[in-house]
Amino acid sequence: MMNLQIEKQQIIRQLINIKDAELLKKIKLLIKQDLSANSQQMSIDEFYDRISTSDKAWFEGKIISNQDIKEEVKSWKAKH
Repeated sequence: MMNLQIEKQQIIRQLINIKDAELLKKIKLLIKQDLSANSQQMSIDEFYDRISTSDKAWFEGKIISNQDIKEEVKSWKAKH
C-alpha cells in the first residue's frame, strides 16, 4: 500500500516541473471540482425533500422505468 504522504510529495514535485500553463489550469480545475464534489453533503432535511420530490414524480407518472428506456433505445436502433 502506497503511503499517501509520499504520493502527495511526488505529485508536488511533478507539478513544480510543469511548464505548460494550460495543463496547470486543467489540473487546478480538476482539483477544484473534486474538492467541491466531496464537500457537498446533504442534510437530513434535504435528503427527505429529495425523497418526497421523487415520490411525487413517481405518482404523477413522470418517472420512466429502465425497461421502458431500453425498449425505446431498441426502437431507435431498429430504425437505423
